[in-house]
Amino acid sequence: MRTIYPGEGISAFGEVIVVTVNYRLGMFGFIQSADGKLPGNQGLLDQPLGIKLVHDNILAFTVNQNDVTIFGKSAGGASVIFQSLYPGNRGFFQRVIAQSGSALAYWAAHATPIAEPRKAESVRRTQ
Repeated sequence: MRTIYPGEGISAFGEVIVVTVNYRLGMFGFIQSADGKLPGNQGLLDQPLGIKLVHDNILAFTVNQNDVTIFGKSAGGASVIFQSLYPGNRGFFQRVIAQSGSALAYWAAHATPIAEPRKAESVRRTQ
């Protein structure tokens, strides 16, 4: 399978190791149910697992475990901002690059009759 954003380009400019993390998308990652059993943030909850996996294994690739930057473009930009706010990620990365994406974008948090009252609750559940 070809990647949409291959890491060869960015890693060619310096001592950079590129790791990509997959997470659930669409209805599998962000569907909400009125009863709260599906909170709408499943995809966001997948991402800390990938971040922790990188943290736990980065020493196999570099000597500096304290030099990790998470980078996201578009929706990934919003995701890295959300991940920087998640207390469970403390100490796993030191910098964030959010390219052309924002957690405040209209598409990052939909305002619907079901979603609007539960937006803060979904974020709280990731803590």
